[in-house]
Amino acid sequence: MRLASALLALALAASSALAQGATVRATTEDGRHILVHPDGTWVVDPDPDGPMAEVVLDLEQAVPAPPPAPPPPPAPPQTVESASGAYALRYDASRWQTPPGRLNADSEFEFKLPFGAGYAVVIFEVTPFPVEQMRDIVLDLARSRMDAAVVVVREERVEVSGTEVLRIEYRIKGGSMPDMTFINSIWSGDAGTLQVVTWTSTATFPRVKEELLRFHDGLRILGTAG
Repeated sequence: MRLASALLALALAASSALAQGATVRATTEDGRHILVHPDGTWVVDPDPDGPMAEVVLDLEQAVPAPPPAPPPPPAPPQTVESASGAYALRYDASRWQTPPGRLNADSEFEFKLPFGAGYAVVIFEVTPFPVEQMRDIVLDLARSRMDAAVVVVREERVEVSGTEVLRIEYRIKGGSMPDMTFINSIWSGDAGTLQVVTWTSTATFPRVKEELLRFHDGLRILGTAG
C-alpha cells in the first residue's frame, strides 16, 4: 500500500523525533494530515493547525530496499568411501553432483559439474594390474570405443595423499563426437586396480582443468580390499 510505504519513508525522515518518543505530524502529497505515534500507529490529525513539528511526506520517495541476504556458506567437502574399503575420495559437493543417469556401467561413483562442464567416474576392481599395462588398456579402449585418434598430452607419476599414481592427460580427436580431453589417474596394489577419470570437451578444458585436477587430488588409498 502507498500509505504503508509513505510511513516507512516518514520514519526515515523523522527518525530522531520518533526515537525521542515524540508524535510526528505528517502531511501527505495530496494534503492529508496524519499523526504518527512512536509505536508506529497513526491517526487522522484532528487539529492540523495545532502546534506540532511537521514533516512533509513525499509519497513518491523511493523506499530503500532491504539489505541483500548474505550468501549461503560454501558446502563442506564430502567424502565417499568404496564398499571394498580400498579407497576414499574427498570432493567439493558444492560443485560436483551425482548425474541423473549412468555414465559408465563399471564405475562405483559418478559425478558431474554444472551445465555439463565436466564429468568424473571412479572405477575399481579387485584384480591388480601393473600400472603400465593398465595405461595401455585405457588408451586402447579409448581408441576402439571412440573410433578416433588418441593423443597423449602429458604423462607423469604424481603423489596423492602419500600414494604414487600414474596420471595421464590425453585427447580424443576426429571421431563422431566433439574433441574431448581426459585426465586419468591409475593406481594398482594388493587391493586391486583403481582409476579416477575426468573429462570434458577440449574447448572447455582450459576453464575447468584446475577443478578437474583438484578432484583427482581428493583420492586417498585406504588399504587392502577384503
